[in-house]
Amino acid sequence: MSKHIRFFLVIATIIVAIIGCLLVVHRPRDHAKYRIDGQDHGITCLASTAKGDLLASATTDGVVSFWDGVSGKSLGRLPPPLSGNRIALSPDGKVIAIGMGEDAICICDVSTRTVLGRLKGHSWSITSLAFSPSGRTLASASRAGEVVLWDTSTASLISELPRHQGAVAAVVFSPDGSTLATAGSSDNIICFVDTHTFLTKNKIAIPGGHISDIRFSPDGTRLAAAAYSNVGTQRMDILYLWDATSYSLMRKSVPRRGATSCIAFSPDGGTIVSGTYDGHLLFWNADSMLVRTAVHTGCDASIQSIAFVPEADLVVCGSINGLEPGNIVAWELSNIRAR
Repeated sequence: MSKHIRFFLVIATIIVAIIGCLLVVHRPRDHAKYRIDGQDHGITCLASTAKGDLLASATTDGVVSFWDGVSGKSLGRLPPPLSGNRIALSPDGKVIAIGMGEDAICICDVSTRTVLGRLKGHSWSITSLAFSPSGRTLASASRAGEVVLWDTSTASLISELPRHQGAVAAVVFSPDGSTLATAGSSDNIICFVDTHTFLTKNKIAIPGGHISDIRFSPDGTRLAAAAYSNVGTQRMDILYLWDATSYSLMRKSVPRRGATSCIAFSPDGGTIVSGTYDGHLLFWNADSMLVRTAVHTGCDASIQSIAFVPEADLVVCGSINGLEPGNIVAWELSNIRAR
Protein backbone atom coordinates (compact mmCIF):
# COMPACT_ATOMS: atom_id res chain seq x y z
CA MET A 1 0.00 0.00 0.00
CA SER A 2 1.45 3.38 -1.03
CA LYS A 3 2.11 6.19 1.42
CA HIS A 4 -0.59 8.32 -0.26
CA ILE A 5 -3.25 5.66 0.20
CA ARG A 6 -2.25 5.08 3.83
CA PHE A 7 -2.33 8.81 4.48
CA PHE A 8 -5.80 9.07 2.87
CA LEU A 9 -7.15 6.19 4.99
CA VAL A 10 -5.82 7.77 8.20
CA ILE A 11 -7.42 11.12 7.34
CA ALA A 12 -10.70 9.42 6.39
CA THR A 13 -10.72 7.49 9.69
CA ILE A 14 -10.17 10.70 11.67
CA ILE A 15 -12.96 12.48 9.78
CA VAL A 16 -15.37 9.60 10.35
CA ALA A 17 -14.51 9.56 14.07
CA ILE A 18 -15.06 13.32 14.38
CA ILE A 19 -18.39 13.13 12.57
CA GLY A 20 -19.45 10.24 14.78
CA CYS A 21 -18.62 12.21 17.92
CA LEU A 22 -20.55 15.21 16.65
CA LEU A 23 -23.55 13.04 15.88
CA VAL A 24 -23.48 11.55 19.37
CA VAL A 25 -23.21 14.95 21.03
CA HIS A 26 -25.89 16.67 18.98
CA ARG A 27 -28.42 13.86 18.74
CA PRO A 28 -30.17 14.90 22.00
CA ARG A 29 -30.61 18.45 20.67
CA ASP A 30 -32.16 17.11 17.47
CA HIS A 31 -34.69 15.00 19.38
CA ALA A 32 -35.55 17.60 21.99
CA LYS A 33 -38.93 19.36 21.71
CA TYR A 34 -37.36 22.48 23.15
CA ARG A 35 -34.16 23.41 24.92
CA ILE A 36 -33.72 26.47 27.12
CA ASP A 37 -30.01 27.29 27.19
CA GLY A 38 -28.17 30.29 28.49
CA GLN A 39 -29.32 30.21 32.11
CA ASP A 40 -26.70 32.21 33.93
CA HIS A 41 -26.41 29.54 36.61
CA GLY A 42 -27.30 25.89 37.06
CA ILE A 43 -30.87 24.73 37.64
CA THR A 44 -31.23 23.56 41.24
CA CYS A 45 -34.96 22.85 41.12
CA LEU A 46 -37.75 22.50 38.56
CA ALA A 47 -41.40 22.61 39.64
CA SER A 48 -44.61 22.05 37.68
CA THR A 49 -48.36 22.27 38.04
CA ALA A 50 -50.53 19.15 37.98
CA LYS A 51 -51.12 19.63 34.24
CA GLY A 52 -47.53 20.63 33.57
CA ASP A 53 -48.67 23.68 31.61
CA LEU A 54 -46.65 25.96 33.91
CA LEU A 55 -43.06 25.31 34.96
CA ALA A 56 -40.92 27.18 37.45
CA SER A 57 -37.15 26.95 37.81
CA ALA A 58 -34.69 28.04 40.47
CA THR A 59 -30.98 28.55 39.89
CA THR A 60 -27.87 28.43 42.06
CA ASP A 61 -27.92 32.22 42.35
CA GLY A 62 -31.56 32.17 43.50
CA VAL A 63 -33.32 33.44 40.37
CA VAL A 64 -36.86 32.01 40.07
CA SER A 65 -38.27 31.95 36.53
CA PHE A 66 -41.54 30.81 34.92
CA TRP A 67 -41.97 28.94 31.63
CA ASP A 68 -44.75 27.67 29.43
CA GLY A 69 -44.50 23.90 29.87
CA VAL A 70 -45.73 23.13 26.35
CA SER A 71 -43.64 25.59 24.32
CA GLY A 72 -40.79 26.50 26.68
CA LYS A 73 -41.60 30.19 26.26
CA SER A 74 -40.37 32.48 29.04
CA LEU A 75 -43.13 33.86 31.28
CA GLY A 76 -40.90 36.15 33.32
CA ARG A 77 -39.14 36.04 36.69
CA LEU A 78 -39.87 36.83 40.28
CA PRO A 79 -38.55 40.30 41.15
CA PRO A 80 -35.72 40.72 43.70
CA PRO A 81 -35.43 40.08 46.58
CA LEU A 82 -37.72 37.07 45.98
CA SER A 83 -35.17 34.34 45.37
CA GLY A 84 -34.28 30.81 46.45
CA ASN A 85 -32.84 27.45 45.45
CA ARG A 86 -35.82 25.23 46.36
CA ILE A 87 -39.33 25.80 44.99
CA ALA A 88 -42.74 24.13 44.67
CA LEU A 89 -45.79 25.09 42.62
CA SER A 90 -49.32 24.52 43.86
CA PRO A 91 -51.21 21.99 41.68
CA ASP A 92 -53.29 24.79 40.09
CA GLY A 93 -50.24 27.00 39.50
CA LYS A 94 -51.59 29.96 41.43
CA VAL A 95 -49.06 29.89 44.26
CA ILE A 96 -45.34 29.22 44.49
CA ALA A 97 -43.34 28.38 47.63
CA ILE A 98 -39.69 29.44 47.74
CA GLY A 99 -37.00 28.26 50.13
CA MET A 100 -35.14 31.49 50.87
CA GLY A 101 -31.85 32.05 52.63
CA GLU A 102 -30.93 29.73 55.46
CA ASP A 103 -34.28 28.92 57.04
CA ALA A 104 -37.18 30.95 55.61
CA ILE A 105 -39.95 30.10 53.15
CA CYS A 106 -41.90 32.64 51.13
CA ILE A 107 -45.38 32.04 49.68
CA CYS A 108 -46.07 34.13 46.55
CA ASP A 109 -48.94 34.73 44.15
CA VAL A 110 -47.75 33.61 40.71
CA SER A 111 -49.87 36.02 38.65
CA THR A 112 -49.22 39.19 40.68
CA ARG A 113 -45.71 38.21 41.89
CA THR A 114 -46.67 39.44 45.36
CA VAL A 115 -45.85 37.92 48.75
CA LEU A 116 -48.75 36.14 50.46
CA GLY A 117 -46.87 35.07 53.56
CA ARG A 118 -43.52 34.19 55.09
CA LEU A 119 -42.89 30.99 57.05
CA LYS A 120 -40.27 30.64 59.77
CA GLY A 121 -39.68 27.40 61.61
CA HIS A 122 -36.50 25.77 60.32
CA SER A 123 -33.03 26.04 61.77
CA TRP A 124 -31.11 25.34 58.56
CA SER A 125 -31.48 25.63 54.79
CA ILE A 126 -34.55 24.21 53.02
CA THR A 127 -33.92 21.00 51.08
CA SER A 128 -37.40 20.08 49.82
CA LEU A 129 -40.88 21.59 49.40
CA ALA A 130 -44.16 19.97 48.34
CA PHE A 131 -47.78 21.09 48.09
CA SER A 132 -50.61 18.73 48.99
CA PRO A 133 -52.95 17.79 46.11
CA SER A 134 -55.49 20.33 47.38
CA GLY A 135 -52.84 23.05 47.54
CA ARG A 136 -53.95 24.01 51.04
CA THR A 137 -50.98 22.41 52.81
CA LEU A 138 -47.25 22.83 52.24
CA ALA A 139 -44.64 20.39 53.49
CA SER A 140 -41.09 21.61 54.00
CA ALA A 141 -37.86 19.92 55.06
CA SER A 142 -34.41 21.12 55.98
CA ARG A 143 -30.77 20.12 56.09
CA ALA A 144 -31.17 19.76 59.86
CA GLY A 145 -33.71 16.95 59.42
CA GLU A 146 -36.80 19.00 60.27
CA VAL A 147 -40.13 18.33 58.54
CA VAL A 148 -42.97 20.82 58.92
CA LEU A 149 -46.56 21.17 57.62
CA TRP A 150 -47.97 24.64 56.92
CA ASP A 151 -51.40 26.08 56.16
CA THR A 152 -50.90 28.01 52.92
CA SER A 153 -54.07 30.11 53.24
CA THR A 154 -53.06 31.56 56.61
CA ALA A 155 -49.27 31.11 56.31
CA SER A 156 -49.31 29.41 59.71
CA LEU A 157 -47.77 26.31 61.25
CA ILE A 158 -49.91 23.15 61.27
CA SER A 159 -47.49 20.68 62.84
CA GLU A 160 -43.88 19.69 63.23
CA LEU A 161 -43.43 16.08 62.12
CA PRO A 162 -40.89 13.45 63.24
CA ARG A 163 -37.35 14.54 62.40
CA HIS A 164 -34.70 12.73 60.45
CA GLN A 165 -31.12 12.45 61.64
CA GLY A 166 -29.43 14.71 59.12
CA ALA A 167 -30.58 16.24 55.87
CA VAL A 168 -33.91 15.37 54.29
CA ALA A 169 -33.66 14.47 50.60
CA ALA A 170 -37.35 14.75 49.70
CA VAL A 171 -40.92 15.15 50.96
CA VAL A 172 -43.85 13.98 48.80
CA PHE A 173 -47.61 13.73 49.31
CA SER A 174 -49.62 10.72 48.24
CA PRO A 175 -52.10 11.53 45.45
CA ASP A 176 -55.02 11.56 47.91
CA GLY A 177 -53.10 13.76 50.36
CA SER A 178 -53.56 11.38 53.29
CA THR A 179 -49.88 10.46 53.58
CA LEU A 180 -46.63 12.38 53.51
CA ALA A 181 -43.50 10.39 52.72
CA THR A 182 -40.19 11.83 53.89
CA ALA A 183 -36.73 10.52 53.00
CA GLY A 184 -33.54 11.13 54.95
CA SER A 185 -30.39 11.24 52.89
CA SER A 186 -28.22 10.75 55.98
CA ASP A 187 -30.19 8.26 58.09
CA ASN A 188 -31.41 6.41 54.95
CA ILE A 189 -34.93 6.08 56.32
CA ILE A 190 -38.27 6.69 54.58
CA CYS A 191 -41.12 7.71 56.91
CA PHE A 192 -44.81 7.50 56.07
CA VAL A 193 -46.76 10.08 58.10
CA ASP A 194 -50.55 10.38 58.43
CA THR A 195 -51.38 13.97 57.47
CA HIS A 196 -54.49 14.00 59.70
CA THR A 197 -53.07 12.57 62.93
CA PHE A 198 -49.43 13.52 62.22
CA LEU A 199 -48.41 10.07 63.46
CA THR A 200 -45.87 7.85 61.72
CA LYS A 201 -47.58 4.97 59.90
CA ASN A 202 -44.41 3.09 59.04
CA LYS A 203 -40.70 3.37 58.38
CA ILE A 204 -38.50 1.78 55.75
CA ALA A 205 -34.71 1.62 56.09
CA ILE A 206 -32.23 1.17 53.25
CA PRO A 207 -29.10 -0.25 54.92
CA GLY A 208 -25.89 1.17 53.51
CA GLY A 209 -27.72 3.33 50.97
CA HIS A 210 -27.97 7.08 50.58
CA ILE A 211 -31.47 8.08 49.45
CA SER A 212 -31.52 10.77 46.78
CA ASP A 213 -35.24 10.94 45.93
CA ILE A 214 -38.68 9.34 46.42
CA ARG A 215 -41.97 9.53 44.49
CA PHE A 216 -45.48 8.09 44.74
CA SER A 217 -47.03 6.48 41.68
CA PRO A 218 -49.96 8.46 40.20
CA ASP A 219 -52.48 6.02 41.71
CA GLY A 220 -50.77 6.13 45.11
CA THR A 221 -50.31 2.36 45.36
CA ARG A 222 -46.51 2.37 45.05
CA LEU A 223 -43.53 4.38 46.24
CA ALA A 224 -40.28 4.50 44.29
CA ALA A 225 -36.93 5.47 45.77
CA ALA A 226 -33.47 6.02 44.35
CA ALA A 227 -30.47 5.25 46.55
CA TYR A 228 -26.76 4.75 46.04
CA SER A 229 -23.94 3.20 48.02
CA ASN A 230 -20.18 3.43 47.78
CA VAL A 231 -18.51 0.12 46.91
CA GLY A 232 -14.77 0.68 47.07
CA THR A 233 -14.07 3.60 44.76
CA GLN A 234 -17.28 3.12 42.78
CA ARG A 235 -20.76 4.48 43.41
CA MET A 236 -23.50 1.91 42.80
CA ASP A 237 -27.10 2.91 42.22
CA ILE A 238 -30.36 1.01 42.92
CA LEU A 239 -34.03 1.86 42.35
CA TYR A 240 -36.56 0.43 44.80
CA LEU A 241 -40.31 -0.03 44.49
CA TRP A 242 -42.56 -0.59 47.53
CA ASP A 243 -46.24 -1.30 48.01
CA ALA A 244 -47.48 1.94 49.61
CA THR A 245 -50.14 0.12 51.62
CA SER A 246 -48.34 -2.95 52.97
CA TYR A 247 -44.90 -1.26 52.83
CA SER A 248 -43.45 -4.45 51.39
CA LEU A 249 -40.69 -4.35 48.81
CA MET A 250 -42.13 -5.25 45.42
CA ARG A 251 -38.91 -5.23 43.44
CA LYS A 252 -35.62 -3.41 42.95
CA SER A 253 -33.29 -2.82 40.05
CA VAL A 254 -29.96 -4.50 39.46
CA PRO A 255 -27.19 -2.29 40.88
CA ARG A 256 -25.64 -0.06 38.23
CA ARG A 257 -22.58 2.13 38.28
CA GLY A 258 -23.32 5.80 38.90
CA ALA A 259 -25.81 7.71 41.00
CA THR A 260 -29.35 8.92 40.49
CA SER A 261 -30.12 12.50 41.50
CA CYS A 262 -33.91 12.53 40.96
CA ILE A 263 -36.82 10.34 39.85
CA ALA A 264 -40.41 10.74 38.63
CA PHE A 265 -43.31 8.52 37.56
CA SER A 266 -44.83 8.97 34.13
CA PRO A 267 -48.50 10.12 34.22
CA ASP A 268 -49.69 6.58 33.40
CA GLY A 269 -47.51 5.06 36.13
CA GLY A 270 -45.91 2.59 33.75
CA THR A 271 -42.49 4.24 33.61
CA ILE A 272 -40.07 5.58 36.19
CA VAL A 273 -37.72 8.23 34.84
CA SER A 274 -34.43 8.79 36.66
CA GLY A 275 -31.96 11.61 36.19
CA THR A 276 -28.26 10.97 36.71
CA TYR A 277 -25.29 13.06 37.73
CA ASP A 278 -23.71 12.63 34.28
CA GLY A 279 -26.59 14.06 32.25
CA HIS A 280 -28.65 10.97 31.38
CA LEU A 281 -32.37 10.35 31.67
CA LEU A 282 -33.11 6.65 32.13
CA PHE A 283 -36.59 5.28 31.38
CA TRP A 284 -37.39 2.24 33.54
CA ASN A 285 -40.24 -0.22 33.12
CA ALA A 286 -42.06 0.13 36.46
CA ASP A 287 -43.05 -3.55 36.41
CA SER A 288 -39.74 -5.19 35.53
CA MET A 289 -37.44 -2.41 36.84
CA LEU A 290 -35.38 -2.72 33.67
CA VAL A 291 -34.17 0.25 31.61
CA ARG A 292 -36.17 0.65 28.40
CA THR A 293 -34.11 3.45 26.90
CA ALA A 294 -31.99 6.48 27.77
CA VAL A 295 -31.39 9.97 26.44
CA HIS A 296 -28.57 12.40 27.10
CA THR A 297 -28.94 16.13 27.69
CA GLY A 298 -25.95 16.92 25.48
CA CYS A 299 -23.57 17.74 28.34
CA ASP A 300 -22.27 15.94 31.40
CA ALA A 301 -24.42 17.98 33.76
CA SER A 302 -26.22 16.71 36.84
CA ILE A 303 -29.98 16.48 36.29
CA GLN A 304 -31.63 17.99 39.37
CA SER A 305 -35.36 17.79 38.62
CA ILE A 306 -37.82 16.04 36.32
CA ALA A 307 -41.33 17.18 35.40
CA PHE A 308 -44.04 15.96 33.04
CA VAL A 309 -46.35 17.92 30.76
CA PRO A 310 -49.22 15.43 30.24
CA GLU A 311 -51.22 17.52 27.77
CA ALA A 312 -48.23 17.73 25.43
CA ASP A 313 -46.80 14.29 26.28
CA LEU A 314 -43.47 15.82 27.33
CA VAL A 315 -40.85 15.04 29.94
CA VAL A 316 -38.74 18.01 31.07
CA CYS A 317 -35.54 18.14 33.11
CA GLY A 318 -33.34 20.85 34.60
CA SER A 319 -29.59 20.44 35.08
CA ILE A 320 -26.60 21.95 36.82
CA ASN A 321 -22.94 21.71 35.85
CA GLY A 322 -20.75 23.40 38.46
CA LEU A 323 -20.31 27.04 37.58
CA GLU A 324 -21.39 26.49 33.98
CA PRO A 325 -24.77 27.78 32.71
CA GLY A 326 -27.68 25.42 33.31
CA ASN A 327 -30.36 24.31 30.88
CA ILE A 328 -33.90 22.99 30.69
CA VAL A 329 -34.66 20.34 28.08
CA ALA A 330 -37.98 18.79 27.01
CA TRP A 331 -38.52 15.59 25.03
CA GLU A 332 -41.62 14.17 23.40
CA LEU A 333 -42.37 10.87 25.10
CA SER A 334 -43.73 9.43 21.84
CA ASN A 335 -40.29 9.78 20.24
CA ILE A 336 -38.63 8.10 23.21
CA ARG A 337 -41.13 5.23 23.23
CA ALA A 338 -40.45 4.64 19.54
CA ARG A 339 -36.75 4.03 20.10
